[in-house]
Amino acid sequence: MADEVVLPIPNLTLPEKLFILSSPSLAHLHDEARTALLEGLKADRNITSSPSSPLPLDKALLAEMEAANAAELQKLDERLAEAEKQEGESEISDALKARANYLTRIGDKDKSLAAQQLALKKTPGLGSRIDITLTIVRIGFFFNDNKIITSNMADAEKLIDEGGDWDRRNRLKVYQGLHLISTRQFPRGAELLLDALSTFTASELMSFNDFVALTVIAGALHLGRVDLDKRLIKAPEVNQVLPDLPILGDLVRNLYECHYDKFFIALATLEQTHLLPSRTLSPHARFYTREMRVRAYAQLLESYESLTLESLSAAFGVSVDFVDACVAFLFLLFCFSLTPLLLPLPASLLSPSRLRLLSPPPLFSRSCSSPFGSAHSDLSHFISLSRLACKIDKAHGLVRSTRPSLKNAQYEALVKRGDVLLGGVQRLSKVLY
Repeated sequence: MADEVVLPIPNLTLPEKLFILSSPSLAHLHDEARTALLEGLKADRNITSSPSSPLPLDKALLAEMEAANAAELQKLDERLAEAEKQEGESEISDALKARANYLTRIGDKDKSLAAQQLALKKTPGLGSRIDITLTIVRIGFFFNDNKIITSNMADAEKLIDEGGDWDRRNRLKVYQGLHLISTRQFPRGAELLLDALSTFTASELMSFNDFVALTVIAGALHLGRVDLDKRLIKAPEVNQVLPDLPILGDLVRNLYECHYDKFFIALATLEQTHLLPSRTLSPHARFYTREMRVRAYAQLLESYESLTLESLSAAFGVSVDFVDACVAFLFLLFCFSLTPLLLPLPASLLSPSRLRLLSPPPLFSRSCSSPFGSAHSDLSHFISLSRLACKIDKAHGLVRSTRPSLKNAQYEALVKRGDVLLGGVQRLSKVLY
């Protein structure tokens, strides 16, 4: 365990609140975000980030914060000067780190980076150098600067490989996992977060609840059904948090237990409560919901050679009449290449709780922003993209699997390997003879 206390600077909740306030679609969260942002700026005396803030800060408050920052920085400069004159290397390093941390806290990007780099250069201990490097990574997260994040993440990994302790190694996994997920590398990011689940200590980066939420969201997309149960649903760290975040439990349990209608509702709710309000996950919200729907369809279809449209409708909570309407629309669209139109939905076919899930998918709509459509139209979309190995037999009311049998798949793989081997033998014979 690291001996030094890692300070939660810069405050990474502030850019999250700024993101919410800058999103008109999240207007229902603006009041709470505005209050939290104002309190955070005051607590950190953060005036550097204030110009980008939508909050009209009081001039008197700004002047007071500027004066307080100037006075504190003067004290830190005097302490550093005294350490350089009268004290040793360790005291100079402590003074440099204190000054750099204060500049980081108040959100001065350029000065804080320069001060942290100077502190890194003057600090002899390997553990302290790792902590400073991770602080620079957090500055990159704060300002969403990918160059700072990637370069210093690589530096931190090198330092840890030189002899970093297990605590710093596990903290780095969380940093790397967050960065990978922010760049849409969910499988690798999920594995790193899952590895750190039982030993999480990176509270300077995010709260434990937020960490578990991110782990569940990434793991639900990445893990197979057996591992989903073993590594998430039965994980004590996850179960500890689920009472506070019940939607996460609904998502993974309904997917695992094959309650697809409830899973779709949980996925739609998750999009509104966790994906769209998140600065990290919002750019990937449509990708995530699409891939989770593909996973649900594939999981249902892999157990059957064929499935009736009635069973499909029941599984995803839609009416057969609605499915038939979607089929007719798809037939006209693909056979006659019609301009995409909004599909009129008879009110008698839909229950109020299904309206959002059964709205036309973006593929067939000019103005629809919902990523969800009917089970059938969604299914047809993924079939046309070769994401699902099945076809729709409207004449017999069936969805038929087109996956090759295990024997055929093994035969095809054997033939391919044989072709490769024969090609290698022929090339070798030309060389030898």
